[in-house]
This record gives sequence, C-alpha cells and structure tokens, in this order.
Amino acid sequence: MKKRWLTVAGIILAVAIAGYWGRNMYLTYQQMRSEVNNRYENAFQGLNDHIDDLESELGTVLLAGAPDNLAVNLSNIWESASSAQEDIGEIPIASDSLDNVKDLLQKTGQYAKHLEKEVVDGGIDEEDREIIKELHNKMSLVNRNLETIHDDMEQAGFRWSDKRRVKIDQDEQRFSITPLAGLLDLRDELNVDNISVKLKEVLPAGVIDFEPQDLITSLSQLDGEEIDQNQAIEIAQDFIRNPEEYEYEIIANEKIDIEGETVEAHVPAHTVRAVNTARANETIYFDISKVGGKVISLLNQREVGQAQIDEEEAQDIAIQFLEENEFGNLAVGSAKRFSDIMLLSIIPEQNDVLIKPDAINIEVALDTGDIIAYNGLDYILNHREREDARLEADLSLEEVEEKVSNDLDLIREPRLVLTEVDGEEILCYEFIGRITEEGTGSYLIQINANTGEEEVIKSIDQDFYKNVS
Repeated sequence: MKKRWLTVAGIILAVAIAGYWGRNMYLTYQQMRSEVNNRYENAFQGLNDHIDDLESELGTVLLAGAPDNLAVNLSNIWESASSAQEDIGEIPIASDSLDNVKDLLQKTGQYAKHLEKEVVDGGIDEEDREIIKELHNKMSLVNRNLETIHDDMEQAGFRWSDKRRVKIDQDEQRFSITPLAGLLDLRDELNVDNISVKLKEVLPAGVIDFEPQDLITSLSQLDGEEIDQNQAIEIAQDFIRNPEEYEYEIIANEKIDIEGETVEAHVPAHTVRAVNTARANETIYFDISKVGGKVISLLNQREVGQAQIDEEEAQDIAIQFLEENEFGNLAVGSAKRFSDIMLLSIIPEQNDVLIKPDAINIEVALDTGDIIAYNGLDYILNHREREDARLEADLSLEEVEEKVSNDLDLIREPRLVLTEVDGEEILCYEFIGRITEEGTGSYLIQINANTGEEEVIKSIDQDFYKNVS
C-alpha cells in the first residue's frame, strides 16, 4: 500500500513539474513572440513617422525663404529619408512591394543633400521648387497609404510574429486578406519615373543611384565569359554545402518589374530553382549572372525552427561560408538577430580599412546554421583593389576624435572605412555610439580622414552593431 501511494505521489509530482515546465515554456514563447512583434511594429511605426516628417519638411521647404531655414529643413529631410530606409530594412517583408518607396526615399535624400549645399548663398529657384513640390505630392501619397494600412492592421489585430516572413504576392490569394496587401496598391499608385528624369537633369553625374536599366547594363558588362544554363546549375551546386539534397531547374527570367509595370527585358542572369528532395517546402532560388557566372543572390524559402546556435557562431558561419566561396579578407560590419534569424553585413577589408561599397548581406538560420539569404550585388558591381594611397589617412584618429562630441558614448572601437557619399568614395573614421550610457538613441558619425569634415551623421539601430564580435 505504501509503495502504491509513493508511486501515485511520484506521478502527481511529475505531472506538477511537467505542468510547471510547460507553463514556463509557454510564457517564454509568448514573451519572445511579443518581443518580435514589438520590434517589427516599432520599425513599421518608425517608417510611418519618418514618412510623415518628410511630408511636413518638404512642405516647409516650399514655404521657407531664408537660406538658414532652408538648410536646416533640407538637412532634416535627408536624415529622415535615411532613417526611413533603415526602417524598411528592419521590416520582414519578402517582396518588392516597398521597392518604389525605397526608390523615392533615396531620390528625396539625395536631392535634399544636393540642395543643402546649393542654398548657402541663396534660396531655391523655380525649377527646384517644382521638383520639391512633386516630391511632396509623392510623399503625401505614401503617407496616406501607410496610415490606412496601419489603421487596418490595428483593426484586424495584425501581429508580425504570426509569420517569420511576410510575403505579399498578387498571385497568392492567401495573403490578400492581410492589411499589408495594401502595399500592392501603393506600389501600383506610386510612380517615380518623372522624378528620375528631372533629377538626372539637375544633379551631378553619378549622384543618382542605379536605375533598373542601368543594372541590366552593368551585369552585361562584367568580366568573364558567358555561361549557359547547365553551367549556372553547376555554379549553384558549388555555392552551397549540401548540393546533393536538391533537384535543379532553370526558370525563365525574361521580364522585369519597373515601377509596378512588368516589361520585357533580357535580364543578364540565370535563375536556378533548387527543390529539396527530402524536406518538403524548402526551395532555394539563385540568380547567377550570365556573364562571368557570379552568384548575385540566394534565397532559401523555408520555415526556420527554434534557435540552436548563438549570434557569435552565426557570424563565424557566415564568414566561413564566404571564405569557402573564395571571398577573402572579410569582417562583420553589422549584425542583428530577428527572432531565429541573424542578419549580417559582411564587408571586405583592404589595408585594415572596411570597404563599405562592397558589402555583402547574409542571413543565417539559427536552428541549423544554414545560409538562407545572400545578396552579393554590391560586391559584384563594386569590388576591386583600391589604390593604397586612397586608403591612407592624412589625419590621425586622435586628431579626428577631437571633433566628436564628448557626449557620444562609443559602443564599438572607431575605425577607418571607405564609404560612398554623393557617388564618391571617401575615406572616413567611423564612430558609433549613444548619447549617454542609459540613452536608447544611437548614432553613426563618419568624419573625413583627410579633411576632418563631418560627412555623415545619422540615427541608427544600435542592435545592428552591439552583437558584432
């Protein structure tokens, strides 16, 4: 009898322990979902706020007359445009639905920075005023659409944590019921072709970023021989660690989406689809340049399970992956964890200088350490050996540090970077920190290593830098 009671007591205790453990696991899971949802929601809200600020500042520029006031407003515009682009980068939307918004933000920031230098000795002329007015109208359109989407999200009780990747596709009806499907309407309504034409007429050569047509031309002019479809599949197989697990095919890719319109375009890249034969719902897409056979991008469309590896291991995996693919002299520029995924920017080094225009973006799944996303376009288009003289600073770090406010509490060691400002590569000392130890706002400052002039100062997400080892 006593033994039976002991057995019963043991079972009760085991059930109690299991219940306690299960409850704790549930609470931990819910806390994680809440944290992820809040992070993405803050990024989307940040985008809304910065777009609203841009509409207001552009309207103010139309009314301002004094050069000093104009300079302040224009400075605010390009800083808000930069911050809004960073917000977009933090939102987990795997589609091109925000590409037109990013294009508008880039052009707005570039034009504002150009005008800021021009208005020192006077106001803006009528031609500039017409461009500002058109930018204001476009930004108003974006602002109204995003506000509507945000209101719909609140009414629907939308939570970002419901999906690790939010995909929007007109052909996928199951996503049409989400409030984010409104971004497709925004993509169709927003057209920046006219703005692009006007800005190319007034801005210095090289300031405006690549247009889709320019990208096609650049990929067609890479060094190397043209490869066929079979060679593209072989390159895709060599790029990943477990090629034998997949079946491969070439996808026809003779159209391109430009400003919401699908047009015929002989895109100089082979698209390879690799379907995993053992794991359902895992497909990898590769874009490989037809000239030179360079892997432009990789995207592994699979669900990511619970994290089993930490952030530092993910950084090592990313570096090792690139080294196995014959990339050398690399450093982690920034790293940030999103739930069970690690997003990293890997930057080539030359003479201990980070070459930022050649950055490679990688996503590592923290469940298995797989590389689930890779974008090497900037590396392919920009990478080359820079002249040693271009990477030698005239000013020492100590001389430049005097120009940085004592209120900036550094979160990583300053270092030399080659960065691009208004289409020109400039050697800078880069400082990353926050205003106070307790402060939440973080900033990136780049000071010209030869002239001591402040080239870039902007608010950043500290999380992208705090995990860098």
